[in-house]
Amino acid sequence: MTSKTQLRIKMALYAVILIVAELLQTSVFGSMSLGLVPSVMPVAVSCISICEGAERGSIFGLAGGCLWAWSTRLTFYGAWCILLLTATGILAGLITDRYLLQGIKTALSISAGALLLTDGVYTIYGIFSGTIPPYVFFTVFLPEALIALVLCLVIYPITAHISRIGGFHG
Repeated sequence: MTSKTQLRIKMALYAVILIVAELLQTSVFGSMSLGLVPSVMPVAVSCISICEGAERGSIFGLAGGCLWAWSTRLTFYGAWCILLLTATGILAGLITDRYLLQGIKTALSISAGALLLTDGVYTIYGIFSGTIPPYVFFTVFLPEALIALVLCLVIYPITAHISRIGGFHG
């Protein structure tokens, strides 16, 4: 197989990861009667960016943000998701390339930051604007973030295995 074909296969598998993350987020957890819908997309974008770097991470962040925004109502939150998942892809790739080792601890810490950046800041904004009651941060956001971080333990090994197709990026 040529390197161009291997790169296409790798990118297609990452796209499948994003689609599965969105399906988990909207269809599986969205239809359950738990009342908690963890944000799996920031975790998936973080894991891909850790393995592929800032440039490809930003592309998958943009793709994941668009997928996330288009699967919900197109509101301010959708634009927020597009912007911040692109930034998450860039930051996760840059931080990992420059300062951190690739591994599950790095994936958990960067995913926690991505969840705080995407959903946490939006929740805090809603609390301070008066549209969301303050207890939602502890009763909804934190349990959803913990569930998403547990899913990071599944997503990161898959993305790390995919990143080995055609050689390592770094």
